[in-house]
Amino acid sequence: MVTQVNEIPLMQIVDDIHHTSEQFAKLSDSPELTNGLSNLDRSMANIAQVTGQSASGLGRSWPRNLGTRSESSQGNAALGNEFATRAGGSMA
Repeated sequence: MVTQVNEIPLMQIVDDIHHTSEQFAKLSDSPELTNGLSNLDRSMANIAQVTGQSASGLGRSWPRNLGTRSESSQGNAALGNEFATRAGGSMA
């Protein structure tokens, strides 16, 4: 057991951990990461806004009255047609 422990390349592991932590530090200070996170934040806000608008267009019964799987499928088809109609297309 002691021989097995002595065979573990501890210095290499420590060096690898040190190198990895340096790379994380460089990455966290990069302007690309900051810009990417800002863009992601704006994208998530846009998605939340669009989702909120879409959900508000479904009416008050939508979250409470999902119905059976068959009814849900019919509702999903109707919802797809509604979005397509608003976008100027057709799902049919």
